[in-house]
Amino acid sequence: MLKEIGLLIIWGSASALGCSALVQDKRTLSQLYELMNLIRKIRSRIALCREPLNAIYDSFQSPALKRCGFLETLRLSGWKEALSQITLPESCRPLLDTFASELGKSCAEEQLRLCDACIEELDNCYTALKKEFPQKSRMYLALGSSLGLILVIILI
Repeated sequence: MLKEIGLLIIWGSASALGCSALVQDKRTLSQLYELMNLIRKIRSRIALCREPLNAIYDSFQSPALKRCGFLETLRLSGWKEALSQITLPESCRPLLDTFASELGKSCAEEQLRLCDACIEELDNCYTALKKEFPQKSRMYLALGSSLGLILVIILI
């Protein structure tokens, strides 16, 4: 009886690894989407009323970015430190580093172009990740369950 329970625990923990990877990918998608929303809001506020960045940050609400500490760090320390709080694909990092270093340091028209370029690239990245997500989720779940079954078979 104890052996069967132990084998079940081993299989379950290996399966949980696959679920954990799936949750991480889902979190990345959510954070990337909310980051695009923030940049869209920055763009619209700069275009319409030339509102200061701190006021824009204070008015933006996002549960996904708040949960990971991004919004609080953005308000207190700025973009570079805030970007370290979220999980992003490596292909998006250089673009966001450029965005972070140039935002608020030029005329409004340049900032609008910067926001447009960033939104376009992030949207391309988001679309690619979202397209891969169903395949990756099936793979994570299958690999986790398979690993658990292999360990169970080895231990039997």
